[in-house]
Amino acid sequence: MKISYNWVRDIAPVDWSPEEMAHRLTLAGTACETVIDLSARFAKMVVGRVESCVAIEKSDHLRHASVSIDKESAGKETLSIICGAPNVAAGQLVAVAQVGAVMPDGMKIERRKMFGIASEGMILSERELELSDEHEGIIVLPENLEVGAPLATVFGVDDYTLEFELTPNRPDSMCAIGIARDVAALSGCTMNRPEISLTESSEKSSDIIQVEIEDTEFCPRYAARVIRGVKVGPSPAWLRDRLVASGQSSINNVVDVTNYVMLEFGQPLHAFDLSRFDSGKVVVKRAKAKEKFVTLDEIEREVDESVLMITNGSDYLAAGGVMGGLNSSITDDTTDVLLEAAYFDPSSIRKSKRTLGLSTDSSARFERGIDPNITIIAIDRAAQLLAEVAGGEPLAGVVDNYPKPIEPLLVDLRPERCHQILGVEVKRPEIEKILSGLELGIANPGAKTEAISVKVPTFRPDITREIDLIEEVTRILGFDNIPTTKGYLAATDNRKTEAVEIQDDLVSTLWQTLLGVGFNEICGSGLADGRLLELIDPGEPQIVVANPISDEFGSMRNSLAYSLLNAARVNVTHQTVDLQLFELGNIYAPGIGKKDNVLNADHERMRLGVLVTGQLQPHWKTGRDNLDFYTLKGVIDSLRGEARLAELKLVPAKYPVFQSGQSFELRGGVKKDKVVGRIGNVSSKLLKRFDIKQSVSLMELDIAELSRMIQPGRGYQALSKFPASDRDLSLLLDESVLVGEMLKGVERVGGELVEKAVVFDLFRGKQVPEGKKSVAISVRYRSANKSLESSEVDGLQQKIIVYLKQEFKAEIREK
Repeated sequence: MKISYNWVRDIAPVDWSPEEMAHRLTLAGTACETVIDLSARFAKMVVGRVESCVAIEKSDHLRHASVSIDKESAGKETLSIICGAPNVAAGQLVAVAQVGAVMPDGMKIERRKMFGIASEGMILSERELELSDEHEGIIVLPENLEVGAPLATVFGVDDYTLEFELTPNRPDSMCAIGIARDVAALSGCTMNRPEISLTESSEKSSDIIQVEIEDTEFCPRYAARVIRGVKVGPSPAWLRDRLVASGQSSINNVVDVTNYVMLEFGQPLHAFDLSRFDSGKVVVKRAKAKEKFVTLDEIEREVDESVLMITNGSDYLAAGGVMGGLNSSITDDTTDVLLEAAYFDPSSIRKSKRTLGLSTDSSARFERGIDPNITIIAIDRAAQLLAEVAGGEPLAGVVDNYPKPIEPLLVDLRPERCHQILGVEVKRPEIEKILSGLELGIANPGAKTEAISVKVPTFRPDITREIDLIEEVTRILGFDNIPTTKGYLAATDNRKTEAVEIQDDLVSTLWQTLLGVGFNEICGSGLADGRLLELIDPGEPQIVVANPISDEFGSMRNSLAYSLLNAARVNVTHQTVDLQLFELGNIYAPGIGKKDNVLNADHERMRLGVLVTGQLQPHWKTGRDNLDFYTLKGVIDSLRGEARLAELKLVPAKYPVFQSGQSFELRGGVKKDKVVGRIGNVSSKLLKRFDIKQSVSLMELDIAELSRMIQPGRGYQALSKFPASDRDLSLLLDESVLVGEMLKGVERVGGELVEKAVVFDLFRGKQVPEGKKSVAISVRYRSANKSLESSEVDGLQQKIIVYLKQEFKAEIREK
């Protein structure tokens, strides 16, 4: 979620810098991931004056403009700019992007030539600056501005965007007031909430519209208000600036008001053209199976009984809580508006968006659980703003259908229990002050009772137990303010079995080894999107969460591939494309242990997952090497050496997670018949689903199986006193040949005089016949007892060549 820094400060007036605010909120559990300086996006953008503007002969719409951007040299030194806007004219003050400026969409302004004329910049429209969707013409600025003035100053963009990564259980934080509430609690300042004052007409909303809810389980509350006489048009600058700073584009004044109130209070709103409700009623009901509905994005979607529809009794006008319909949208001709503010059941919205294949800002809030009792405040605020920016007149009253009001919850908090949990005493007055700062009501302030009775408002659905209140006290008090103490634990039998100790030692060795060779550890949550798990391992059983916060957390992961690919997606999206990641963590599946449906230790199994993609950091000698399948094979060798693991064998196997022909089982044990893991290149289909546009290699290993492969003791082999002799072979092989098996054969045929055989080049391309691959290997010969003669090495080399030709039908490319 994104919100304006200035907006938060208007509500909670503090003197913190954007960075300090982000830091303090993050420490308090409201994680601010990014602070974006909005003025930076207007770098090299200034006010310019169009000195002349003439049509280009060879074009039917382009014009050649001469534009001054320096007050001192106005009219003398000008930029040559080609512009296609129909409204550009001499004498105008316009917004100009100079060469070197970077547009919000990432496009860099460069010097170009068109029709033989140089273009040294761009005259801008509102859409190009992402101020609104208006793109029919350029921005014409007021005449009182100074030529050369920075656009950041002109548009008053002295703001920052705070981007939050919020946990799904905190819907209260998905708005400016919610963020400001935490700021106020942390700083002790008093919140400035917006004052709502309405001048209503004598006509009543209830005389125009009635609300019927056929399914109160899916829709416990629905409120409607009528606004007459609105004039649809562009929003004022202050409204557009707030929306842009909060990650929204301006559409028109009516729609902008609904988005503004959603960002302010966290209550999604929808504005309908009132003329579509000629029946005089709003009917909220479930859709019928296999019916069609065209949403605002002009896409026809199929609905079923899982989707809650807003209707006029017969026509579908919106998918409740997700998106409005194209047939009831606000247009330039709209004069009368029906405002909707509702509370939809979170689980119903999750089902609706899954059926529609659609996720929106509204559904993101509804599926987490908004405040059911903010509805009237939000709809009145929207009516106030519509009267201000669109000239509308609100009709008297709100039509509010709320048959079973949802009441605040009473939860007791014992200060003594807080002391036991934190290990430090927090006095009762301090606890009450913290909770009151978070607008959690104290039902018995200052009472001498054992417990503090807390009236938990409905905007905090995540607080249901005493421990939840203790967590609130802790995060506002600050973990860094809780002193470290020497506690004690009651004596318990913590003895580990020998098998557990072996696994723990192995995990520690694997962890240290991977960090030592440059990998970064990730820690997945254990929760996953069941649909993606099914793509990774089709048909594999999943443990499904009974009441998930969202679809993305609907199952327990049954593979570490999900967490690793998800981490890769996030990093690649943020331009970190060279990755070496690993995770040591549990997977969960019914088939692992007991067959009951209750999650327990028998359903867990620890695995090691490793992922690589991109390239290694450049080396002065070797340049940049790819991070790929062969990197993972090198990792296996490192892990085997450090953990004293027996040899692992790669056997071709079909795993849907991997690309066909690039998928292997890892087998170990005495007979090499025990599957201990899998390795391969991730399939292009799965990469597309995770939105990763580069090749990825991945490996999973079972820790319990690996622990059975640990060999006793660590021996050593004395270095030979005698020199080695390296010989290279270039081979043309069938694609089906397993190079690993071939190398083992080479070492076996060469006996004790072959120290090692390795691959140093692999090539497929136009020069290689279809179905073949070119493999270059290096064989190192050495004796422990003497210096080898050339004739001895030649003899062994010839013996190996004969073996390769007979066993693998290899063609030798002799130099």
